[in-house]
Amino acid sequence: GSVELTTKKNGTPYQFSDVGAEGNLRGVTFFGDSQVKAVGRSVAFVDDLDNDGAHGLLIGAPGSTLPSGGAPGMGFYVPDHIVGTAASPISLCTIGFPFEEGTCESGPDELGGLQFFGHWGGALAGQVVAAGYVTGKGVTDLFFASDNYSSDNQNLEKTKGAGGVDIVPIPLGFDPDAARARFVLAPDGVPQWSPVPGDAIPDNLPNAKRLVGAQNELAGAYVLTADLNGANPGGQTLIISARTNQLMNGGMIYVFPSGSLEKAKTLANAPIRLLSTNQKTTMAAAAGNVAGKPNDGEELIVAHWAANALNNGAYILTNVAQMSALPQPLEIEETAALRFEGDETTDTAIERNYHIATMDDFDGDGLPELAIADTAAADGKGRIYLFTSTEIQANLKTGANQ
Repeated sequence: GSVELTTKKNGTPYQFSDVGAEGNLRGVTFFGDSQVKAVGRSVAFVDDLDNDGAHGLLIGAPGSTLPSGGAPGMGFYVPDHIVGTAASPISLCTIGFPFEEGTCESGPDELGGLQFFGHWGGALAGQVVAAGYVTGKGVTDLFFASDNYSSDNQNLEKTKGAGGVDIVPIPLGFDPDAARARFVLAPDGVPQWSPVPGDAIPDNLPNAKRLVGAQNELAGAYVLTADLNGANPGGQTLIISARTNQLMNGGMIYVFPSGSLEKAKTLANAPIRLLSTNQKTTMAAAAGNVAGKPNDGEELIVAHWAANALNNGAYILTNVAQMSALPQPLEIEETAALRFEGDETTDTAIERNYHIATMDDFDGDGLPELAIADTAAADGKGRIYLFTSTEIQANLKTGANQ
C-alpha cells in the first residue's frame, strides 16, 4: 500500500503509540504477549478473499512459544474487518482460535481470523510470510517460511537449518471474517486443523505441502510471488531463496512457475534454479516490471554478498519464467541482464545485509522504481540506492553495469 510521511502539528514525528490512538493516526496496532513473540518480523497483504474489495493481513511471529515449551513460531491471518473496525491496540493472541479460552493477556478471545503454528518446537515459522496465486484457480496460497526448518522429520533437532516453506492453499468461498481456527503445520506435511464446530473452514487441506532445502542450506530467507509470465500469465511464480547451498558452494534461488508445485517434493525439484557462485550468500529477492516490458512479465532482482567483499551487488534477470529447466543450476552472474555493483574497496569487515524493493512510480513514466538498501555501506551507517525504470532501461540497452 501507499505510505504518507507526516508529522504532528507541532512538527514532532509520530510514534508507533500514536497509531489508532484517539485524535492521532488512523489505523490499528497489533502486539504480542508472553507467548506470541517477534511480531511483525514479516508482514504481507492477502488479496481479497471474500470479494468485499479489501485486503487481509498476514503477520509472522517466529518467536512464538507454546505453553508446553519450544518455539514453533506462528503466523496470523487477520481479516480486513478487524483492521477496519476493531479497537486498537489488539493482541495477536486474540486472532483466530485462542491458545485456551481466557488466556490472552489483553482483549476478547474471539476476533476471527486464522492461526498457524510451526511444525515443531524449534521451527520458528513466520520468519517470512507471503501470499499469492501459484497452485491453481479458486485458491489463495499462503506461505510460511523459516531457515530453521528441519530436513528430516525423524531427527528434527539434528537436521534443523535446512530451511523451507509451508504452502497452504486457502479455498475461496469461505467467510474469513467469520472464520476462527488454528492450523498446525504438521511434521509430516499433512495439514492439521483444530476446527471450531460450525465454522466455515474445511477440516483438511489436502493440497498443502512443505518444501524443504538441503541440510544447512538456510532456505526460506526470502519468499515472494510474482508475475514472471507476462502476456500468458496462467498464475504466479513462486520464488524462494536459500542463503547457502554447500553442494553448489553458493546461495540459491528456487523458481517454481505456476503448475510446477504439484509434483515437487523438495526445493531441489524446482524447474529453474539460479546459483550465486564462489561462496556468495543469497541475501534478497524482489520482482517488478522495472525493464518496461509488461508483456514479458516482471523482472527478478536478486542480491548476494561474499565474505571477501568482491563482486557484491544485485542483479536483474529478465524472462526468468521462460528459462529452460536444466540438470545443473544457471549461474546468476552469467544469466543476469544487468548488474548493480557493490562497494569492493571499503567495509570489508562488515557483513552486508541487502534489501531490495520495487516502488511506486516516482518519475511519471508509469513504471516502478527499484530501491536497494545496503546496511553495511558508509562504514556501517547504511545507504539506500534508488534507480528509476528509465535508468534501468537505458543500461539494459547498452549493457552497462551500475
